[in-house]
Amino acid sequence: MGLCGCDSIALGFWVGLVFLTTVVITVAFTTSYWVEVEDQLDEYGYDAVSIGLIYSCLTLSGRDEVCGQYGKGLSDIPVSQWKGAALFYGMGVFFGWVLCVVSIFSFCSEGARGSLRFLMTASASLTTLGLLIFAGGLGALKYNEDSASIFSNCVGAGPFNAGSTCKFGDSGIVACVGLGMSLISCISSFLVIRTMPKKETHEKLDAIDAQRTLVQKS
Repeated sequence: MGLCGCDSIALGFWVGLVFLTTVVITVAFTTSYWVEVEDQLDEYGYDAVSIGLIYSCLTLSGRDEVCGQYGKGLSDIPVSQWKGAALFYGMGVFFGWVLCVVSIFSFCSEGARGSLRFLMTASASLTTLGLLIFAGGLGALKYNEDSASIFSNCVGAGPFNAGSTCKFGDSGIVACVGLGMSLISCISSFLVIRTMPKKETHEKLDAIDAQRTLVQKS
């Protein structure tokens, strides 16, 4: 059963917001500028290092920046705490794209509309959990003389703190924007998405209207 004009317009705006939200969290997930190392890289022969959930970018001294994925699986992510973050955030991105596909059919299918809130809530919850695990695992980047590396070179780093020689990069900011958009989309879904009454309810309403018509005619 389709939607009336006003409901259809509201759902259309919401679907557009969901699509933009999914694009934003996908861009954050597939780029490397979550944390940028700003200092103490000379000894490793690098000018700059940026670290993401599944990608990193390295700039060797005097050379162009080289970016790539850590590996083919979660086990290749160098920061152990971020393996869970990548898993949950990636699942949130997946649910977001499933939601985009399902929402297209929601304009004409009551069954599709019934799953939109669940998918939106799942996507928002998973991306939120992934970001919290990521931020809580920043302490793994803390500089340690005995085990220093380009992935643990942030002086004073700790949970929710990148330290003095590292900073949150553009991808991390984009991820936070995506989180805000996800929460807005999730909350607004309870205002915009309306499942239509069941068939039996419509039949009862039609019967009542018919009785009223007969009474008015008599």
